[in-house]
Amino acid sequence: MMENIEYNHSSNNTVNVAAANSFNFHKINFVQNLNFLVPSTIKNGDTMLSTENLTLHGDMTVNTTVNSQAASNFKAGDVVHLLAASTITNNGYSINLANTTFALPRVSRDLLGTVAQNGNDIDLTVAYASDSLNSDTKSFAETALTSAALINDGANRLADTVGATAASALHDQNSQAAVFASTGYGDLRYNTGSHIDSNAWYGTLGVASEMKNSHGTFLYAPFLEYGHTNYDSYLNDGLHGSGDAKYFGLGLWLKQTNTNGTYFEGSLRGGKTTGNYTSNDFLSGTTTVNYDYGAHYYGFHVGLGHVTPLNAAKTNTLDTYARYFYTHQSGYDATIAGDDYTFDAVNSSWIRIGTRLTHAFNPNSSIYYGAGYQYQFTGNSTGYMGGLATDSPTLKGGTGLVELGFKQQLAKDFAIDASATDYFGREKGVTFKVDATYKF
Repeated sequence: MMENIEYNHSSNNTVNVAAANSFNFHKINFVQNLNFLVPSTIKNGDTMLSTENLTLHGDMTVNTTVNSQAASNFKAGDVVHLLAASTITNNGYSINLANTTFALPRVSRDLLGTVAQNGNDIDLTVAYASDSLNSDTKSFAETALTSAALINDGANRLADTVGATAASALHDQNSQAAVFASTGYGDLRYNTGSHIDSNAWYGTLGVASEMKNSHGTFLYAPFLEYGHTNYDSYLNDGLHGSGDAKYFGLGLWLKQTNTNGTYFEGSLRGGKTTGNYTSNDFLSGTTTVNYDYGAHYYGFHVGLGHVTPLNAAKTNTLDTYARYFYTHQSGYDATIAGDDYTFDAVNSSWIRIGTRLTHAFNPNSSIYYGAGYQYQFTGNSTGYMGGLATDSPTLKGGTGLVELGFKQQLAKDFAIDASATDYFGREKGVTFKVDATYKF
């Protein structure tokens, strides 16, 4: 520790201070320029320069610069004492603050540093720069929506897999039970107000059984389900986030098929979803942001349809259907770039209507063509930090689809069903699936 900073009646004397809690002097005299270089290691309550007495022998100019990395150490309400003086002898001269405000950019909510003289002290006080979160925080909410979209697409696939493949296997072969398995891939873009690109894999495994009744047959099928996606999310300003999401659950499928071709169906499902997020684009590419999350989900669907024979041999049939779906993904908490976030639950509801024309070449081989339309009524994701909300991406909107597939009986007890579906509208892209059934 130096005893004094003292010049002998000279002018333009300059003192630079670039560290905290290191400089404590008895007297400071004849200093006309006092420069504070606030370091990246600064924290709340630090003092950069302290003295028992500051004596002015001319006006003194105080210049302050703040290291760009210092913002990560601050929160609103923090105070750094640039100068702490027990007494000031001004001799009629003034202390002039040359620059008094500093932008302190943060990932979630920017801060503003203000330099002011408070009595004998010169302080840097930190406050929020605005009353809202930064717009790029919408990227965090896109991640919650990604897993919700993955679960929703899984529901649509279940409706096709269990309803068409397992039921057909049981009915066509008069079997008492059938093991069914499905795997598929989807390359989809979700337009959410920005957009998410998803490359997803799905899998389903279950056992379908059938009972006859006075109206026709009743099918029930417990199943396990799994989905996984690698995703990339993009805001309109180009900010890029990426990660993966997955879900694992179980459910029950029910279907009543009447002898007149009308059928009614429904399902219940639930499980857990997990995922992660990473972006290197925050604060002009100087900061990497990441977080992990976990949530639970459940859902149901109900539907009805009718299969109409188009010729006497019933080799051409038209299946027309309507379905309603609902899924709920629970909210979760996450710490992102040092800030605590709470994400709302994502509730999705949508309808799908469509028709499928099937032509059977023979009892063991058939091809089908389909078209449909899906409209999602709800499906928003919002995060909150400090009582303020992120912008909310949404899945709400309409999507059209066309499909092409074929079914082949490969052995007495084994069959496959393969198809491709093209989506256009709110969702864009192509999905592929291969279903297999084994009857016993």
